[in-house]
Amino acid sequence: DADNPADSIPALALRLARAVAAPNGGSAEITPLPGRGSVLQITFANAQVTA
Repeated sequence: DADNPADSIPALALRLARAVAAPNGGSAEITPLPGRGSVLQITFANAQVTA
C-alpha cells in the first residue's frame, strides 16, 4: 500500500545513511529482501571516522 508510512522507512534510512557517509568519503546502499525487509550497508572510506 503506497499510503503506508512504513513503506518510506527504507528510503528515509538510506537518505540518512548517505548523508552521514558522504562527508567521510563513504557510501550507503540498501538491498531489499523480499518478504523479509532490507539490508542497509554503510561504507566509510576515511580512517579518521569515530563513533
